[in-house]
Amino acid sequence: LSPKLYVPARNNTPNASQTMTASHDPRPHNGGLEKAIHERRNHDRAIRVIFLDIDGVLNNVRQKDAMSIDNNCLKLFAELVIKTSSYIVMSSTWRKHPAFMDFLLIKFRALNIEDRLIGKTSVIGDFERVAEISTWIRRFETKYSFPLDGWVAIDDMHLDAHDETPNKIMRGHF
Repeated sequence: LSPKLYVPARNNTPNASQTMTASHDPRPHNGGLEKAIHERRNHDRAIRVIFLDIDGVLNNVRQKDAMSIDNNCLKLFAELVIKTSSYIVMSSTWRKHPAFMDFLLIKFRALNIEDRLIGKTSVIGDFERVAEISTWIRRFETKYSFPLDGWVAIDDMHLDAHDETPNKIMRGHF
C-alpha cells in the first residue's frame, strides 16, 4: 500500500471569514483512537494509519473554493479506509483551521468514516510534514508501547524528497 498522487498544489489558505466564523470543535479529532487501542490490546487487531493530506489529494485544481472536497476522490478514499481497516491521521494544513476540520468531519460522517479519524500531527513548521509524521509515530508508539502495524502517507508533496530522517522513514510508506 504505497499510493502516490502528484497533483499541482493550489493556494488554499482560508480567508478571514472561514477562520473567524468557524465553530471551535472541542473534540481533539481522535474519535476512534481508544476503540482502536482496545481492539489492538484485547483482540490483537492491527492498527494501520493513513496520514492524509487534503489539497491535491481529495480536491483538485478544478475546484475554486479553498474549502472543497471532490466527492469522487472522497468516496475512493473512504473505500480504501474501510477495505484496509485503516485509521486516519490528518497531516494536511487543514488540521490548523477549525472551519476546515468541521467541513471535513461532516464529509467523513456522511461516509461513515468519522470515527476512523484518530488524530492529527503536531505543527512543527512549514513544509515539515515528514518530521511531523515521524513525531506522531514516535509519540504513539511510546505512549501505547507497541508499534503501528503499518502506515502510509497520501500526499501530493514529494515527501520522500523532504525526508531528512536518519533511516528515511518515508521509504516504502509514500
